[in-house]
Amino acid sequence: MNDKVTALLDTYRNKGTEFTVEDLDYFETLWNRLTIEFDVLEDSALRSVESAIKTRKGITSSLPSVPDDADDLAISPIEKIGNCAKMEPVAVIAKMVKLFPPNHPRMAQVGIIGDATGTCKITTWKNAANPEPFVEGKCYEIQWANVDFYNDRVQLITTQAEVKPWKEDIQVKRTDRDTLTGFITKVLSAGMVNRCPVEKCRKPLTVCAGGYFCTDHGVQQQSIPDLRARVILDGETARIVYLNASVIEDLTGFSVSDAEEVVRTQPVGGLFAVEKRLHDLIFGRALMVHSTPMNEQAFAQDAAFITFPEAA
Repeated sequence: MNDKVTALLDTYRNKGTEFTVEDLDYFETLWNRLTIEFDVLEDSALRSVESAIKTRKGITSSLPSVPDDADDLAISPIEKIGNCAKMEPVAVIAKMVKLFPPNHPRMAQVGIIGDATGTCKITTWKNAANPEPFVEGKCYEIQWANVDFYNDRVQLITTQAEVKPWKEDIQVKRTDRDTLTGFITKVLSAGMVNRCPVEKCRKPLTVCAGGYFCTDHGVQQQSIPDLRARVILDGETARIVYLNASVIEDLTGFSVSDAEEVVRTQPVGGLFAVEKRLHDLIFGRALMVHSTPMNEQAFAQDAAFITFPEAA
């Protein structure tokens, strides 16, 4: 195994992470594929391997420690926390708007919190300092939460946060988001897509001579793998709903790294296998979606599978 990968794995071993033989084979194959088959620079390949380690082992980004004698942080409005640095500690006073079923065994709770300025996702892991679970509809003061980002969406991590009940009710800002419910009656498209690596672009790429082609930035030597699905959600009306990678992973537990593994292990037909896997995971399911309009479609901000009550 490459020395850089070995050193990276040793760093995580020293923090208590254990790796199986299958894990080691996966990381070595990923490294070789990136550096040899796709000629990715070693620093970029190492970042990809580290991301795969975190995804495969359920590791969140390292958190800065909270000083023992730390004072409470000033309260931040939720609309402002997206301007914070990754893992920056913040404090909010917010209502637990909605809880969703966790999709990872180490997750305790996943939900949406909100205040008068906006909403964001919040995740609590089972090793969190605060053992009391959040209750939907209740209000809380949350000190020393950490800001994180996934697919450009801000969320709060409460692993070491101090959470206290807040007695006053909080009015959550109403947004232009629609709440849609219905059954997924058709999967229009689903699977992997290559996106432009240029910062803030993320346009889908087409394969061309010499790499990948972006309509804005020309030929690119590398791409960013992504997952997406477009479905028809049939409820009060039929709507086309776009599900991005983070929503798909929240719903199904199937991540971009999982899709890459399918393609790696099935060189012939791997992309079709990913498409079929996504279809089988979501088709026919009842879904509740919080969405925003996007080009005559609904863009899912968050979603959850639901069970409709049986007819009497």
